This record gives sequence, C-alpha cells and structure tokens, in this order.
Amino acid sequence: MTAARINGLLVAEIVDVDDPEKLGRVKLRFPTRPGDAQSFWAPIARPLASGGFGVWFPPVVADVVLVGFEDGRIERPYVLGSIFTGDNQPPTTEAQQRMLQTESGHKVTFDDTSGSETVTIEDAKGNTITMADAGITIESKSDLTLKAQNITIEAQSQLTGKGAPIHLNP
Repeated sequence: MTAARINGLLVAEIVDVDDPEKLGRVKLRFPTRPGDAQSFWAPIARPLASGGFGVWFPPVVADVVLVGFEDGRIERPYVLGSIFTGDNQPPTTEAQQRMLQTESGHKVTFDDTSGSETVTIEDAKGNTITMADAGITIESKSDLTLKAQNITIEAQSQLTGKGAPIHLNP
C-alpha cells in the first residue's frame, strides 16, 4: 500500500531543530493532518546553500512554515518559507524598511524612506553603526576600542576631539 499523496502545500509548525546530521533540517507537525505525528527530517530551502558558505538563518521551535512535498510524498517534506502569524509578528511593518533581526534583538535595518535613507547595524544592547547621507555614526553604550597595526585619522577640514581629559601618546 502506498501513502496518500499531498496535493499542494501545507502549513506546519516546527517541533525540533536538532538535526542529528547537522544539515539544518527540522521536524514538523501538521496541525491540519489527523493525529499529532512528527514529519521526517525536512530540509529548508534557502537563498544560498553551498559547501561551507551560504545564508544561515535557522528557524526556532514553534515557528510556522509553509511546506511542499517532493513528488507529493509526505515522507519527502521541504520547508519553503516561514510565515508570520498573530502570535509571531514581524520585526517591523514599515513599508520602506527591510530588516534582519535575530531572536536576541541584533538587527540590520535598511530604511528607504525618501530623504532619510539609512543603513543601521544595532546590537541587542543598543550599540549602533548608522550610515546616512550626513556620514557614518558609531555609538557605543560604554567603551569604543579601535585596534589595528596602524590607524590613520584624516579630516578634509576640521578634526574635533572631545574628552575630559584627552590623552595623546600617554
């Protein structure tokens, strides 16, 4: 007897992300299917997946995903993408913003708002690097350390240093 074929796509919930083969696969539960059985390990379609490099944004348990099946076979699931739901909101809904945000709150924001376009990198503690028409701003909530073999600071017009006190070559 052969298993029934799945025509189309199914919505599923991720129930396990600890792939024993370390291939980034997940196990799924299909709320619309009878019973509470878990799927076979399902690969995730990604924009780039090559040997040792690619895009790596692993999902977490309870994420809702859209699943397709190779040749309609339920034992061959593939995660095609993630779905925001009522309980799982997007990090922004601003039409002019594109954002990557991690679970702990690190984020990269591309803001295409006309006249105030910026790219911002921000960690979960609020330290930021902002790139805009006016220049690049680096803000730290505590210390900022630059380390290199050589560091050159050059200004086309004015170089201003502020501090209390300023130590040069102590």
